Amino acid sequence: MKAGEAPGLHEAALDGVQLVEASAGTGKTWTICGLYLRLLLERPLDVSAILVVTFTTAARDELRERIRLRIEAALQRLRGAAEAESGVDVFLDAARRRLGGTREADAIAQRRLAGALQRFDEAAIQTIHGFSQRALADAPFVAGVPLSQELIVDDEAPRMQVVLDFWRRRIAGDALALPLAAYLDACGDTPQAHERLLKRRLAKPLALLRWPDEAAASDEADPMGGAHEELRAACATALARWRDERAAIVAVVDELRPMLHKTWYSPAAVAKAIESWDRLAAQPAPALYLEELPNLERLCASRMKPTG
Repeated sequence: MKAGEAPGLHEAALDGVQLVEASAGTGKTWTICGLYLRLLLERPLDVSAILVVTFTTAARDELRERIRLRIEAALQRLRGAAEAESGVDVFLDAARRRLGGTREADAIAQRRLAGALQRFDEAAIQTIHGFSQRALADAPFVAGVPLSQELIVDDEAPRMQVVLDFWRRRIAGDALALPLAAYLDACGDTPQAHERLLKRRLAKPLALLRWPDEAAASDEADPMGGAHEELRAACATALARWRDERAAIVAVVDELRPMLHKTWYSPAAVAKAIESWDRLAAQPAPALYLEELPNLERLCASRMKPTG
């Protein structure tokens, strides 16, 4: 239901589940205010029996004020005010028809709206965390939670604690292979980066994680152990191509460099990448050191994307 689609709002069933379009500018608040008025007039329900839940405190305060103003505008129009908020006339005409369209029905509607304004401090318009806290406090035995709880609105501190615990056990300890540790350091991997990833994951609790079959089935062998023969073969192929076509590859990089990221492909950075490839290709039995990957990747076609 969108703002401007009056028949949709007027005819929507007040029972069951109704979908309100949530993209920007579609009139969510306008629609919620209209549904709130219909529940007051047509059910009728008390303001304490209509639950409205939103995300932030600012959104809650705005929604609360908008609903109150809509009730006031509708009441004034029923009392004969010459002017009312845009859309109130159309809305009230439809509501009055459903209530019978008589003077007696108008009087009943006025009493219901006036009563709603008098008791509006009791309106159940809350944030998600506020509603959750109240629900748990009202029924702690049913929910199986402690009688005394502390509401945590910002979960950054516990997230970081979880990340630091993981970092100490799996990354900063002696169990991590030195080549992998060097690679993580070269990539600027930090607990703060892991905390941001965890925050993104927690924001989508219903998202299904999918891992490549090879990663899911692999063991915890050394990064260049027997389980990575395909990587060894790919490395050998890349080194063979570098030995055969080094001059042509460098020429292509030099030609493209003005269109690439100026810092990532600065002359010094490109020279360091070429040095890494030369050093790796000169080894009798090349071993791929993970700390070299950022430099090696610099000359890969997949990374050389024009900035403009």
